[in-house]
Amino acid sequence: MTSELFDMHCHCLSDSDQAGIYSVVSTVSWDEWDRAVSLEGDERAISLGIHPTFVATLPANWHERLSIRLAQSAAMIGECGLHPHKSRDIRLLQEEVLGWQFSLAHTYNRAMVLHVTGMWDRFFSLLDHYGVPPGGLLMHDFAGSVEVLARLQGYGKILFSYGPSLMKKGFYKKRSLSCNSNGACLF
Repeated sequence: MTSELFDMHCHCLSDSDQAGIYSVVSTVSWDEWDRAVSLEGDERAISLGIHPTFVATLPANWHERLSIRLAQSAAMIGECGLHPHKSRDIRLLQEEVLGWQFSLAHTYNRAMVLHVTGMWDRFFSLLDHYGVPPGGLLMHDFAGSVEVLARLQGYGKILFSYGPSLMKKGFYKKRSLSCNSNGACLF
């Protein structure tokens, strides 16, 4: 990696040149995977996955499709996770889909880019069951409590990225930042 800047979270499926910026292009739906694979390169990593808000639109064979794409690329898995929904069936489907993605991360030795909003008890249940994949986890746009942060840090091999929520008034009163041993935080 030759870049000085690193964009940890980009949903732009464009082949435009972002010279000097290393980016991770994250997909949210199965219909973005082919395009993302075509963009993978020296300064652009990709993650292929199912965002929790897209689980209701999955084709029946989505996990076979994802497995094929992972075998053809160096992609991470994501953006995936859990997001509150009024339907119990959708919440259960999110857990099932995330479980499959954890399994694939272990099978292919890949990191995962995770979106977890609120549903920490259910997430920790899945994390305890599957374990942190060998490639590690990236908690995207992390805005969890200090207690959630401390618990996640106990698992090891987990990075945290922070987004616009850092700018909200009062953010630091309820939350904490986690940086690596070199003092670098991912934004």
